[in-house]
Amino acid sequence: MTDQRPRMVHQRIRAPQANGNVLVEPPLSSLPEVVRKNRQQLSSQLGDFLFGKSLDELRQQAKAELICLARKYTRRYQPNVVNDSGSEPDLPLIVSGHQPELFHPGVWFKNFLVHHLAEKIRGVGVHFLVDNDLCRQRSVRVPQEQPSAHFASVPFDRFGQAVPYEEATIQDRRVFDQFGANVADAVQPIARNPLVRTQAKLLNHASDGSENIGQIFSQFRHAIEGTFGLSNLEVPLSHIADSDPFRMFLWHLLQQAATFRDHFNGSLAEYRRVNRIRNAAQPIPDLAVNGDWIETPFWIWRSDEPVRRPLFVRLQGTDTQLGTDGTIWGTISFGSIDAVVDQFRQLRNQGIKIRTRAITTTLFARLFLADIFVHGIGGAKYDQITNCLMESFFRISPPAFVTATATLRLTPGDPADWDQQIRSGRQRLRQAQYQPETLLPPDVLRQDQVSSACASKREWIDHNLLSPQQTSGLPQSRKAGHDAIVQVNRFLSGFLDAFIRDEQEALETAILAKKRWAVLGSREFSFILFSEKAIRGTMFDALRRG
Repeated sequence: MTDQRPRMVHQRIRAPQANGNVLVEPPLSSLPEVVRKNRQQLSSQLGDFLFGKSLDELRQQAKAELICLARKYTRRYQPNVVNDSGSEPDLPLIVSGHQPELFHPGVWFKNFLVHHLAEKIRGVGVHFLVDNDLCRQRSVRVPQEQPSAHFASVPFDRFGQAVPYEEATIQDRRVFDQFGANVADAVQPIARNPLVRTQAKLLNHASDGSENIGQIFSQFRHAIEGTFGLSNLEVPLSHIADSDPFRMFLWHLLQQAATFRDHFNGSLAEYRRVNRIRNAAQPIPDLAVNGDWIETPFWIWRSDEPVRRPLFVRLQGTDTQLGTDGTIWGTISFGSIDAVVDQFRQLRNQGIKIRTRAITTTLFARLFLADIFVHGIGGAKYDQITNCLMESFFRISPPAFVTATATLRLTPGDPADWDQQIRSGRQRLRQAQYQPETLLPPDVLRQDQVSSACASKREWIDHNLLSPQQTSGLPQSRKAGHDAIVQVNRFLSGFLDAFIRDEQEALETAILAKKRWAVLGSREFSFILFSEKAIRGTMFDALRRG
């Protein structure tokens, strides 16, 4: 059979370097039309897509469930954000997502864009809390200037096992309660009025009555968004993964596990080829086969043992066995889709959780939920694989998505400025070493010794430019000429001692400044280190410029 998998192209996407600049692709002004075309394209899929329903029918059901879940979750802590008006499935949904961590402002910009676009087209913005990802770090990185510029880590908890954010709870409440003040103190005086200090009450409020780290940090950040006037809804991905529309999607892929694995691995192979990646584990590993067990793009774990494991399936007659590491965790018997969904619900009641991996997260979101999905740079690159799966496995043209990020630095500046100073300084010092006469003032050049040395140097240079045949009869060797020129340069550069000393000091200063900026100028610092003024200025100014 001929491979119908669409070909990819290499994408070179980079975050803006200049402080305060943003990336939005397609351009911000075109996004209302992009949303309109996506909605038109997805609603036109009227044939049988899954279980006797069209894609449009499935999307209506999934979108209504999403808005219901997001309103219910958001209302618990941000009741003023929730607006119950509108016919849910008909509202344009602008969706983004990220791990519930204290990410950098470039990631946060997506939420501002989602709100802006939703407001412009009278839609609903929804942010997924990707709580199936691992909580690996229990600290925040901050810049330090003394004794020299370096990174330091401020813990928000005692180090614990890397578990999904859904399961990540505070291990040491004392450390957590001191975290905000410790971060604010550590980042002074580099950052003045950081959000972690000025909005400390919101952090304390978010942590009241909750031990889940991701939930606390995301609700803290969402509460700050409320003070900025943003009205996005939020919902953990775990809540979506426990919904009936998602279980229908899950069941379809499990039933087609072998076929989907072929398409998945083929799409990965094409991505690696286009991007010249030789490591078979990058960007993600292939789905494996272990005997008659087939790996699927989902995680599985138990509530009482929250260790993510890849979900494998084995088809046994009318039964689909679910397991990992050769152990059967559950069995789904073939039947009506309602009966199958109920069996997944029973597994969940037993503490067994099935969650998406990266590709299936955006595959489900873009196919069933979003009218447009807003990615960061990393997600945008990897979602070429998702596009490929939509076309090759689901046989539909993928809807467009948005790539968005911003650059905000605690210490503004342009690394190119330091690079230019360093290059220029090194060139001048080299000139002082090898062409000192070009830097000498006229009054020095007129001195007899200096003018004589310069004339001697020119003679030796002319001599050394002759071919070996031309110089074979001359008593002076080419090495003697080289040595003589070195001596002249040393003599002449002696008149430049002050110049050389100043240039060396300037070069050392530029090198140290660049090293300092490499730390203090990072765009990766958490949003909590920035002031409200800096965040507002970057986010809203960029959206106003459009």
